Amino acid sequence: MPGTFKQRTNALRFMILFSTLAFSPLANSLNAQNSSSFVSVPTPVTTPAAVLDVIKNGEELERTGRWGDALALYERASKDHSFSTELQQKIFNARTHFDVHRRYTDPDFLRTVQATSLTTTRNILSEVLLKIETHYVNKPEWVMLVRQGLANVDVAIYDPTFQRYQMQDTNAATINYAYQRIHQIARKFRVGTRRNAFDFAIAIASSLESDLGLSRQATLFEFINGATTALDPYSSYLTGEQYAEVMSQIDGNFVGLGIEIRPREKTLQILATIPNGPANKSGLQQGDFILRINGQSVEEIGGEVAADLLKGQEGSLVSLQLQRNQELFSVNVKRERVDIPSLQNVSLIDR
Repeated sequence: MPGTFKQRTNALRFMILFSTLAFSPLANSLNAQNSSSFVSVPTPVTTPAAVLDVIKNGEELERTGRWGDALALYERASKDHSFSTELQQKIFNARTHFDVHRRYTDPDFLRTVQATSLTTTRNILSEVLLKIETHYVNKPEWVMLVRQGLANVDVAIYDPTFQRYQMQDTNAATINYAYQRIHQIARKFRVGTRRNAFDFAIAIASSLESDLGLSRQATLFEFINGATTALDPYSSYLTGEQYAEVMSQIDGNFVGLGIEIRPREKTLQILATIPNGPANKSGLQQGDFILRINGQSVEEIGGEVAADLLKGQEGSLVSLQLQRNQELFSVNVKRERVDIPSLQNVSLIDR
């Protein structure tokens, strides 16, 4: 059974979900050992034509920033081609891009990074690594955990959303120089222990602060997320507000619009509305398609990111453009606390 760990540090809570499963095939495919460097040389193999087609289609999605859709495509294909190292690398890359972008479009995460002191952030990283060492079912492969953190940072410093919040007015040449510098540090580091992993994250954070003026907290939070997500597909890091949201959904109430949606290629399809919820009271119906959220096109930003934009503080408004039976209409919906009924559509089967 999965276990949970909760730590309170200066009123900041976080949770790690520990799986009892072994490391994911992705981690094994990278074949990194403790006390190893970050350089790995893949063995040349012949790529099946079907995999090449998937990669070609996925790269089209990547070019338009639709990382969630690309990730879903690669993961579906990996079920039939589980031994394809090319697909595993594509999954790793797409998931990293998707996770970084999703974090920096999440108001809860942004508030946490901005409000957390450097001392507290260092303590969180230290506690996360300690809990992984103490409670995770397998012996941690520390180099794999920090490699994911470094990959997060690599993606983040080139991501426009991250740049808007953390690196305004930083030119491409400076970013490229900073990138080269952190990879020089990586080539010199040997990561085989929890302390090595902590020291490596601190070194990368200091380097980026020096070269880009990037707050060390922002970098360390990428390593915190990397350390947890690299464990297996079921482990993740949650800020205090994210944790509270998960718990509220488990309890059957949450702040939102009260709709069930399905991300599609160009829209979000409304599958159902919760009775007496904000969307239901605003006239939204099953079968409506959401095209724009606060002026942003669902097609351009991708379904998964668009779904995140529906979240927000209780009492705040979200502007939606929808399509119903080929007709377009717009509506503003206030986010409210929604109670999920235990039973719906109750009727007698045998009279």
